[in-house]
Amino acid sequence: MTMRKMIGNLFVRFSSLLLLLLFLSGCVAGQASFSKGNQALEQQSYDQAVIEFLSAVESNPVSHEYRLKLIHARSKAALDHKTKGDHFIAQQQYLNALQEYQLATELDGSIYAAFDGLATAGNYLQAERLVKDAQVLLQANRQSQARDIVNTALSLLPDYQPALQLKEKIKQDQYALVDGVELEVTSTQPINLNFRETKLPDVFNILTKLSGINFILDEDIRSNKTTLFLEQATFAQALELLLRMNKLDKKILNSKTIILFPKTRDKQKQFEDQIIQTFYLSHIDAKKAVNMLRTMLQVRKIYVQEELNVIVIRDQPDVIKLAQKLIEANDRGNSEVIFDLELIEVNHSDTRELG
Repeated sequence: MTMRKMIGNLFVRFSSLLLLLLFLSGCVAGQASFSKGNQALEQQSYDQAVIEFLSAVESNPVSHEYRLKLIHARSKAALDHKTKGDHFIAQQQYLNALQEYQLATELDGSIYAAFDGLATAGNYLQAERLVKDAQVLLQANRQSQARDIVNTALSLLPDYQPALQLKEKIKQDQYALVDGVELEVTSTQPINLNFRETKLPDVFNILTKLSGINFILDEDIRSNKTTLFLEQATFAQALELLLRMNKLDKKILNSKTIILFPKTRDKQKQFEDQIIQTFYLSHIDAKKAVNMLRTMLQVRKIYVQEELNVIVIRDQPDVIKLAQKLIEANDRGNSEVIFDLELIEVNHSDTRELG
């Protein structure tokens, strides 16, 4: 036997021995984890049992006993998390419930009740958030939006008590919609008015008694007399008719108060809401922007700072919004088209290959 063959045989024997030692060490480690897993099962520490049996299977993947124990432990752990989720639902701890149901479904996908619980916990969390949003809207006197959000919450959970209670509160409150603002009227019953040569202050005093809405009359409103016969009208209809008949305009101060003033250009300017907005231009020249705004929107209160290419506008909010859209549409750089060319040299044989 040559020296090379002797060395080769020794290497094969050494490799086989090494593999045997590794296998035995894996078996020993797997057996230790398997034993710990059984102890964890007896102590009802199902998550720990899953960890130990996973370690055992990794150490000895061919062991059917280890795999069966792992499946059993995962099922036990999943049922345990599902039970905890049910408990948290009963305690109204919906986020904790969601986490428990999530663990249950990941451990054992055959427990359909855990999936149902996961969906229920998600619905509770969403309904809880919706009710909080509706409460914020209600405090801001945006009742119609609050009502819509509460209805969305109830579509998820028809018996959800916080949503039902808030819906009842909204129902009990009385509101009238004027110019998109919800006013807190004391009654939504139809209004009947019968005035004959009655002074305007007296007319609005009676409307206050019927609706609960207070009216502040501008000092320039004359004590003219008005005649009106109206039946089965809403508050908004009665108010609009009185304003038109007497050439008045209004400004809603809050949900309980309306300011009335003569419908003249000077008075409308006096009571209109105005804001100041600064626009920093990047591409369009400030003077061109000013000409555009004055032509398109008849903006007059506008200031130009040429050095910084800035314009400042003072006007009503809706005019400012339109100005912003116009500026955004026109304050853009010139469009560029870039061609990326690559020159390739080919010979006669290449042309035949390429066709």
